[in-house]
Amino acid sequence: MNRILFSFLAIALALAWPVSATLLISPTKVTFDSDDKVVEVVLMNTSNKVNSYELGWEDKIASELGGYQKHKTQVSHEFSASKMLRFSPRRVTLKPEEKQVVRIMLRRPKDLAEGEYRSHMRFKAIPVAAEQAGSIESAGIKINFTTSFSIPVVVRQGKPEVSLSIEKTSVKVAQPNEVPQVIVSISNNSRYSARGDIVATLEGKDGKPQVIARLNDYSLYPELKKAQVKLAWVGTNNALSDGKLTVSFDGIKEYQGTQFGTKTEQFSVRDVLMK
Repeated sequence: MNRILFSFLAIALALAWPVSATLLISPTKVTFDSDDKVVEVVLMNTSNKVNSYELGWEDKIASELGGYQKHKTQVSHEFSASKMLRFSPRRVTLKPEEKQVVRIMLRRPKDLAEGEYRSHMRFKAIPVAAEQAGSIESAGIKINFTTSFSIPVVVRQGKPEVSLSIEKTSVKVAQPNEVPQVIVSISNNSRYSARGDIVATLEGKDGKPQVIARLNDYSLYPELKKAQVKLAWVGTNNALSDGKLTVSFDGIKEYQGTQFGTKTEQFSVRDVLMK
């Protein structure tokens, strides 16, 4: 029994998102396809104290340089998913290492237009009493620090089709001894999000390709027509050499087996170091 429990926790930890070392959320992205009506999200308190969270919706748009920013208007935008989603419970209190399942239910309108809809489920920490929360009190002013986290919840209507291209790749090194950065510029003309791994491979004079940088589980959302993505360097210190640089964007999860785009360019170390 203990072995089974250990295996379950190991898998959950691998798939979950640690939030400030206090909350694990799994999965980190929810997708409703054509036949889905209910999806479950598991929360787990990984701290050593009782924590409470209030759940709600917020609408965000993706940023060209990564991350999200809140939608400019207070009213839900055209492709907001929150108006067709319900969830329970709306508030959770978790003891240390306690888990809670949150059920998200979809009520898909009959006349829903094809495309992708998205809102973000927010988990807002509820501050405990000031004397328990360790609040800062100065000159009669009390400050309670509260945090909130969110995950994207996507509703798809129709068959997902992705149309994008890798326009440009570059490698930047500020100084010869610093870790390089592989930067990928993507042009997007899709009504649905793409999800996959972006991998940069360098083939030197020896003809052997070597993975030098990558970004795992990247989502490109339809509102983002241009994106500039920075890949994490995974190559060795001497991996840079003249040769062919290939960057590919390969689908994962529901897009497993799909290659969204690839680009190969001649690469010169001299040109990079002179930038």
